[in-house]
Amino acid sequence: MNVVVNNYRELKAAIDSCSSFSIVPEQLISKRLIKPTTHELVTVNQTSIRIVGQTKVQCRVDDYGFEVVCLVSPQVKEMVLRIPFLTDLQVQLNVSEGRITGALVSR
Repeated sequence: MNVVVNNYRELKAAIDSCSSFSIVPEQLISKRLIKPTTHELVTVNQTSIRIVGQTKVQCRVDDYGFEVVCLVSPQVKEMVLRIPFLTDLQVQLNVSEGRITGALVSR
């Protein structure tokens, strides 16, 4: 899904139903916005992913704006959104049409 991050850059984001955290590439986030975290991340195949902190990311998909708390990693190349962000925002995902709809906050 295409997401505009921090009103600045449009990128592809993957929705991962098994992820414990949402993750954003470090190069997209200003260093001053990255807060310390003790979270660690290990993939399903037991590979460790380096985490440098966490941040709140302002996102927009179509006409809907929302905020997601993300771990920040220099190792990921695309944003990963965990499924609970959708349920927290009471949205519906239409996979066949590649769209999300529902109660996202309109901007």
